[in-house]
Amino acid sequence: MLATAKRLLIGGILAVVLWTVGPMSARAQEGPVPCYGFEQDALGHWIATTPLSMNSPLGMIDIMPGHRVSVSVARMLDARCS
Repeated sequence: MLATAKRLLIGGILAVVLWTVGPMSARAQEGPVPCYGFEQDALGHWIATTPLSMNSPLGMIDIMPGHRVSVSVARMLDARCS
């Protein structure tokens, strides 16, 4: 009985620690939009100029140079980099 209570206590402490630390690590990945890594072509499409990773509404994405970005990422770039 004492061993079971000890396991429950340790499990509860671990759950609280993970619950409070988990959101902090997710927020640490969020950062400013790397405007330096994109340029707009003559039609206004955003094209990556350097390989980079960024947080988007779809999660973390990798973008390679020369590739256009998705509509959701383009909206972010329009709002923050224009």
